[in-house]
Formats: sequence, structure tokens, C-alpha cells
Amino acid sequence: MTFDTSLEIIQLTILPQGWTGLVSIFHNDVVFILQYKTDQAPNFLDDITLLGPKTQYKRIDGTYNTISDNLNICYFIWKHAIDLNQVLHHLVHAVAMVSAKKLQLYQPEIIIVGRKYIYKRQELDIGMVEKVLK
Repeated sequence: MTFDTSLEIIQLTILPQGWTGLVSIFHNDVVFILQYKTDQAPNFLDDITLLGPKTQYKRIDGTYNTISDNLNICYFIWKHAIDLNQVLHHLVHAVAMVSAKKLQLYQPEIIIVGRKYIYKRQELDIGMVEKVLK
């Protein structure tokens, strides 16, 4: 969101305080921006987690399916890159800001709200458990 002042154009990067229901309005705005990708990119307010493909397309011999144009690129990575491109495309067209400092790409495991998510499973974050036990 931007607004003009007498000195310059200012871009709002935080939610204004005191507006009733603003958090849910903001959440719904992000859902609207990503409405065609919500199954692959669920969001919690402004945090968007882009989920990878459900399978890694592993062959019986232990190798992975690759794309036909380049046999060095695994198919599941290619699909994930396409999904990432589409999500970023939607955000760019909505003139949304993406923090490069917070951006984490292609992580084999992530921690969200005290749970560690790994391909095909999830477990408790040991660091969070230790903090609770202290």
C-alpha cells in the first residue's frame, strides 16, 4: 500500500495500529493475491510457505525422473521452480514486497511453530522442547 505525502510517496510496510479487524483483512488480501495457488502456497498472515511436490518421482533404480530438455534437472525440482515462479509472479503483479533477508529457498527441512517439517514426515523441534522443559 502506498500513499502520497507533500514530500514523497511512502510505502506502508507495517500494519497500522487501531484498525479493528485489520489483521484478518490483510490475511484475506494475501489469500486473494494467491487465490490460484493456495493449495501449494498456504499463508499465515504475510508468511507464505511454498510446498514442494508430493513426490520426488524416484525411479525403481534409485535415480530421479529428469526433464527431457536437461537430464541434469530433476523433475520434482523443476515443478517446484515453476510453482515458485508463479507465486512470485502473482506477488509482483500485486506490487507486494518480498523480503530478501527473510526469503528461504528450497529448504530440505523447515521449522514452523515448533514443528520440524521434512519430506513425508514431521516431528517436534527439539530446541523448542528443550526451552519448554527448562
